[in-house]
Amino acid sequence: VEDLRSERWLSIAWRTCTDLKYQGGECFLKVGNGNDFREHVQIHRSSSSDMCTSIGSHNLVMGGCHVAHDCIVGSGNILANNTLLAGHVGDYAVMGGAVAIKPFCHIGSYAFLAGGAMVEGDVPACVRAKGDRAELMGVNTEGLKRNGYDRQQIVETQRACSTLLGTGVATGGSSAATALRELAQEMLDDGKWGAAPEAVVVAGSDSQQKSEPGRRHPAVLLLQTVTEGQGRDRSPGPCRWRRADKVTQLETKVAELEVKLDALMQSTTL
Repeated sequence: VEDLRSERWLSIAWRTCTDLKYQGGECFLKVGNGNDFREHVQIHRSSSSDMCTSIGSHNLVMGGCHVAHDCIVGSGNILANNTLLAGHVGDYAVMGGAVAIKPFCHIGSYAFLAGGAMVEGDVPACVRAKGDRAELMGVNTEGLKRNGYDRQQIVETQRACSTLLGTGVATGGSSAATALRELAQEMLDDGKWGAAPEAVVVAGSDSQQKSEPGRRHPAVLLLQTVTEGQGRDRSPGPCRWRRADKVTQLETKVAELEVKLDALMQSTTL
């Protein structure tokens, strides 16, 4: 465990896990630097000697949250009060209060889970989800803006999301998940969604900017998290897709018009 910002709260339980299969022996926890763990947070060590509960750096874990054994959490995430995590999280994701995430589920980078979401499937990167048995609701546009992605990249991500999920391929269930992963892989293979150049990450509206060389385009992140699910052990597949195709198309069209309007205003100014 590296430096902590929360020792004053005396609320962190680096204890052995509550997995009934655990019979004692070595178990591990790795925590990065700059994390802020608040009141009554519980974090459990791994369930076996060949596993490790892992938490990256600069995460904010609010009061009453629980990170279960064997979870892998990236960096820059926000877990609001009473979030119960039994799955895995990428980077810069936000979980609203009282979110519960089932074991083996993966929450992609820059995803947003609304308060009270009960998550039983994967949430791809850069996507919003909400509801009791959470459903995917579209691209997390606000989260991408706050993390330094420009409007053009967000529009392209909306288009990728619409293409992937608006084609009639269902989500939820193993066969549907396989079909969705195959489609996502085809979209990646066509080379349309290239890697973005060096970009700027903004961790919050009042935060200092920092560079992140080689950061991938958010559309690539979205598609890759869908394809990677196929190789994960006991992956449940993505959550169901709720948004109607026409609504998604309208959102994308509005965003495209905003880009054109910005370009027109800039040319007029020049």
